[in-house]
Amino acid sequence: MQKLLMYPATYGAYTELWAALSPELTPDNSGAYVYPWGRIGSLPPDVEASLKTTSNGGTGVAAKFVLWCESQIQSYIEN
Repeated sequence: MQKLLMYPATYGAYTELWAALSPELTPDNSGAYVYPWGRIGSLPPDVEASLKTTSNGGTGVAAKFVLWCESQIQSYIEN
């Protein structure tokens, strides 16, 4: 079952190598996401909005999640 759902780890290296060495990536692609295996793309609009703060026109969900995570682990962090 695993062979049907998973790819070998070398495929992950192919993506990183493509991102580092591809002449297709130019300054015009700055900020774009690289998807497996050597594809340029962008995030879905709702995910993009969640990454922006409310003052920047987004929902601020990502920042709220980070604050929640920090509050959950605070008791485990040494001062």
